[in-house]
Amino acid sequence: ENDFDPTLAPSVVDKSDLYIVRPQFGEAALEAASLFLPGTVVIDSATMLRPAVSAGLPLWEEEQLGARDRMLAFGARLLKEACRDKGGVVVFTQQLRASIGKQFVKGTRVAGGRGIAVAADFRLALRRGGNLLRGHRTIGVCIHVDILRCGDETPGATVDLDLLYGSGFRRSSSLLDWSVRRGIVEKTG
Repeated sequence: ENDFDPTLAPSVVDKSDLYIVRPQFGEAALEAASLFLPGTVVIDSATMLRPAVSAGLPLWEEEQLGARDRMLAFGARLLKEACRDKGGVVVFTQQLRASIGKQFVKGTRVAGGRGIAVAADFRLALRRGGNLLRGHRTIGVCIHVDILRCGDETPGATVDLDLLYGSGFRRSSSLLDWSVRRGIVEKTG
């Protein structure tokens, strides 16, 4: 959310293929996303997409109850069909929020509603783990990934990834963790 660091971008994406679009309303963002297919489109953050009916209102007010959820659900379904027809991938990022004051509900909720979650073929929950240190200097972060939905496969798998600042994901540690889980390699010490 307005925190793009162009110095880290080359480790993740080719800057010549990178376009940043900041439309005024959510409907325009979803329409712009469909124009970039086939390809990879990242919408960050779905929670900040405001429907046009909310024009002129403060951020904490919405004119119609559920207008954002309806817009996101409809847009996600349209983008899913476009991906199926043209090819490509659309990634929505949403932050998990803590549920406050609810005793018998899970500890987190999605701030943008459930519309995107229902339309998604794949859902991943990423949580930050500890820092990766070299001496006293932080060189990256460990990311814990829970697979919540995986196409037609059974969800529930988890993986820990090491993200090194400036160079991307460390493939060797992911391969080592996978080998240990499969019994190919044994960790000692």
